[in-house]
Amino acid sequence: MKHNFFKIYISFCLALFGTSSLFAQDTDFYQLDSIQELKIEFEQENWRQALDSLRFNGDELLNAKLTINGTTFSDVGVRIKNDRAFIPDQKKNSLFIRLDHKIEGQNYLGNRAVLLSMALRDPSLVREVLAYNIARKYMAAPKANFAKLQVNDEYYGFFVNIEPIDDRFLEANFGYKDGHLFYSNPTSKVKMNDYCLDAAYGNLRLEPSAECYDRNIDLVRGNSFDPFVALVRAINSDEAQLRAKNLDVDQTLWMLAFNNVIANLSSYLGKEAPNYFLYQKEDGRFVPILWNTNFAFGSAKNIGKGSDLSVGAMEKLDPFLHEKSVRKPLVSKLLSSEQNRKAYLSHMRTILYDEFLSGSFEKQANELQDLIRVPLTNDRNRYYNTADFDRSLVATIGKITKIPGLVTFMNNRSRFLKKNKDFLYIPAEIGTPKYKERKRYSRDIIEDFQIQIPISAFATSVKVFYRFDGEGPFKEMEMKDDGKNYDLDAGDNIYGVIISPETGVDQLEYYIRAENAKTVSYAPARYMYELNQIKLSDLNK
Repeated sequence: MKHNFFKIYISFCLALFGTSSLFAQDTDFYQLDSIQELKIEFEQENWRQALDSLRFNGDELLNAKLTINGTTFSDVGVRIKNDRAFIPDQKKNSLFIRLDHKIEGQNYLGNRAVLLSMALRDPSLVREVLAYNIARKYMAAPKANFAKLQVNDEYYGFFVNIEPIDDRFLEANFGYKDGHLFYSNPTSKVKMNDYCLDAAYGNLRLEPSAECYDRNIDLVRGNSFDPFVALVRAINSDEAQLRAKNLDVDQTLWMLAFNNVIANLSSYLGKEAPNYFLYQKEDGRFVPILWNTNFAFGSAKNIGKGSDLSVGAMEKLDPFLHEKSVRKPLVSKLLSSEQNRKAYLSHMRTILYDEFLSGSFEKQANELQDLIRVPLTNDRNRYYNTADFDRSLVATIGKITKIPGLVTFMNNRSRFLKKNKDFLYIPAEIGTPKYKERKRYSRDIIEDFQIQIPISAFATSVKVFYRFDGEGPFKEMEMKDDGKNYDLDAGDNIYGVIISPETGVDQLEYYIRAENAKTVSYAPARYMYELNQIKLSDLNK
């Protein structure tokens, strides 16, 4: 399969990291409201030319000394990051720095690699940080903040500092770091062979041979493309059970919903379907991971057919974009299920209301720009002037590329989505749960978890998804409104369920899903990270 430096530098990041105690120590390095200070010292005076040359020739790294926030490391390796933003002889480029290049185990707060993005085509410089910060509330995504970089005592530039997809990331997000890892990195329109599909890119269409994926998909970790091929077969199948066996469907729906809400077409939704990882978790299912979000919020504008869309058309991007497209099976196959369609719409609604209609996005965008204004203004190698930076939240920048004003764009898009017919259906409202507790002075011990919860009218199905003591997969059980399941009177919209644990089990974790004819709702809304918890020991106090 394809060999390029992207695979190699990610492989560097995936080197063994030592003890798990390092995980909690990276907070400061990616703390959202902090700016990291880095300094690189090269022995070569012609280090710019050397880095450019290495970008074109071979896989070497240029040796250097690195200082991060006052801590100095010798014999690190530096290379220009392998992305499409690279231009020879330009003022600055995105960089990859490997701390343990020559000294085994060398790290900063557990981090053995540093990725610095110059935020191409983003005059605001906050797109990537905002996108990742929002995404991490709903799915696995990198952390990101900002960094100032000096090279040989000169201010080289101001960057976005992005967490690599490495062992530490995989372990922290999935509790497992040894699965196959693939990356959608389409590089050519040229087919590998005549029998390969035309313009397949990273769309996960089923190819007649595994070698047809060579120009579009990187095998980053693992020794075989077989799991990837099995995944693609499952995605393109008409059997929902086969997809569920090979793919974490719910996390995939979250990613698709996120990309659509923020109009991120530099993703699976765009022309070439780039910039996402697929990681095989310990249970064998693949989960997508976002990457390269600097073109988010309407900066990339091609959906895969025709010319680039206008800014106005991007603001009104169809919330069900590609739902009928055979070229985008990850969308069309998943959304062919009514249940998935409802879940997808619910995820879009959650992101829309929590992050954008609430005003949170605009507030954070302004706060981040206030944080970085001075160091960015001092960057003589920046690509946009101060005036463009100051207007970048409210005005479209550029006569050709037309990069939308970040806040104005999302305010307009949010209003469009809110008024869209698919968002007008009212989801069932899930109230506050109550539990059966041991009565005061009673000798009767509570042995079951008995949950009662009000659900607004018109719910057609209410289910509880639960597990004991925070371990294992979730089981599901129908909640009833029949007067027989700790639910008060039949037909009063108070639903109940009785869950009997095994002997010795004390804690229950759960979330609720309420469905009606057109929508589905969840409580908690961020159930993948926030769960309701109850303990028998507390109920028996």
